[in-house]
Amino acid sequence: MRYHVLNLARDPERLAIFRQNNPECAYFSQRIAVDGKQVDRAGLISQGVMQPDLLYTDGAVGCALSHMSLWMDVMQRQEAATIAEDDAILREDFREIQEKLLADLPDDWELVHWGFNTDAYVTFQLIPGVTPFTGTMYHDLVLSHLPEFRRARVVPRLETLLRCHGTMCYSISPRGAKRLLEQVVPLRPMSVFYPGLGHQKINTGIDDMMADYYGQMNAYVCFPPVVVSLHDVENSTVQTKDMPCEQPVVPLFPEAKTLDEDALVAHSLWRCMSRDGQVVVPRICLLPDGRIGGLPEKLSGCSWHRQDKDLLFKNAQDVPWMRFHLQSGAYKSEGGAETLVPIVDFPLPSPVFPLVRGKKPQRRNLVIVRAGPSSLHPQWLEGLTSEDRTWDLCVSYYGTESEFSSLDGCEYAILQNKERKWPAIAALLGKDSPFWHYDYVMMPDDDLAMTGADINRCFAIMAEYRLELAQPALPANTPRSQYSHDLTLQREGNVLRYTSFVEVMTPLFSREALEDCLPSFGLSRSGWGLDWVWPSILGYPRNRIVIIDSAVAYHTRPVGSDYAGLTPTQDEKQLVALFGAGKELRNYGVVPLG
Repeated sequence: MRYHVLNLARDPERLAIFRQNNPECAYFSQRIAVDGKQVDRAGLISQGVMQPDLLYTDGAVGCALSHMSLWMDVMQRQEAATIAEDDAILREDFREIQEKLLADLPDDWELVHWGFNTDAYVTFQLIPGVTPFTGTMYHDLVLSHLPEFRRARVVPRLETLLRCHGTMCYSISPRGAKRLLEQVVPLRPMSVFYPGLGHQKINTGIDDMMADYYGQMNAYVCFPPVVVSLHDVENSTVQTKDMPCEQPVVPLFPEAKTLDEDALVAHSLWRCMSRDGQVVVPRICLLPDGRIGGLPEKLSGCSWHRQDKDLLFKNAQDVPWMRFHLQSGAYKSEGGAETLVPIVDFPLPSPVFPLVRGKKPQRRNLVIVRAGPSSLHPQWLEGLTSEDRTWDLCVSYYGTESEFSSLDGCEYAILQNKERKWPAIAALLGKDSPFWHYDYVMMPDDDLAMTGADINRCFAIMAEYRLELAQPALPANTPRSQYSHDLTLQREGNVLRYTSFVEVMTPLFSREALEDCLPSFGLSRSGWGLDWVWPSILGYPRNRIVIIDSAVAYHTRPVGSDYAGLTPTQDEKQLVALFGAGKELRNYGVVPLG
């Protein structure tokens, strides 16, 4: 058995990290990976290695060629090999476990995956001839317990593999290498059934093509895995560092094609298209109070009006700006240069319903916190009597079931340990949610140190100034690593500042603003981009979005410290594009103390 770790020559730091993470694995020799940036795609196409319509990133092409090169080496040497990628984390007893399990396999084994992407589904034969098993692991928990994983001594076994994704570490025999090469050449567009999703997955990397063939091979998967991967797509050399040969089209809101003319007159959500079919503004929302959501910040203050079946836009000085006529299921501008096409919002996740703890909640405000075992939310309750507290508390817990069962001090509780913050909250606020009677809702991160009195103050200011979106300020002495924008730091002497931005860390919504912004929640697993989108959705009102300087929240962890395995900058880029939002950080004015 030969052992290889794939590593780009231009990235020795990743190899050093692999060695540091896996000090027992000195027997893995470096195999220089193919650099996708240097690949001659035209040459690969002419040689029949790749089809011209394959939309792999440069990194994905390099990854595929690196593995294929090693398979050819295995065939030529007629000697099995174990191949690891340089972000793999191996159990300390990996080689001992590997040798024992391989010794028990039939001689005709072809491939063994020692790990798989733990944020994706794996399928294997649970009871041969009866039923397979499809499941997923708690990826975030794996990443947060890597030292414990490396020291784990849970006895794994090899199961007959049907589907898994990832190529972080596997062993392959000469026969397996031959069969996989026959399967993946030429690299080509295809779709792969993905258990757990209920639909086909588009081929974006060689692991997709491999997954489609496992059921026809003598392939096995180690369960539980003895190798995991950070699967840090944000810093991956496969999917994100290099641009694809053709940019994929970002999906827009679906058109509302079934509305009749009467419904169109009252419809509130539109996409603005140019005469040549280009998207001018992806999402225009006609808000109930006459504001227009979705326009750039420089056009804030514009309003909409109906005149019979015409739609009239006025600028901030109340001067008519654009007029649209209802024609053939859309609004056409005078002159026909722009068309408003009716669209519908993104669907919300399937609704979930929390348990009600203790007496029936009675207050007018709500705090929803995504809490783990180290959550600071119990501190928010200190020093407040039940009578003094103006808000009910809902804990959406992402720890273990046993920890969840011991939660107390909250009006609502629900275990949501397979979701990230914003998709989880979106599910809590779905149709028939018990939360829509609340006037204002706060959604803080669980690492915020706040007093209950400051939370009370935030809700009081929301009501007094009839605000739509707000946040408490961060203390002015907050370390630079623990905030993203100077705008959010406290300015003493103010009650509040009117701004164009509220950070995703601890937003407060009015019921009406929450309803408008909710479709965005499930579109960003990391939360990045949401805080740029919300003011745009609300039309950048200059007296409804604030930072509350008379209340503070201490952020206790570095910004971005819990995004392992996610792609926050990609989330932000896609969300900003989908909603046509800008990145505006503006102070519009202040309300001074006294």
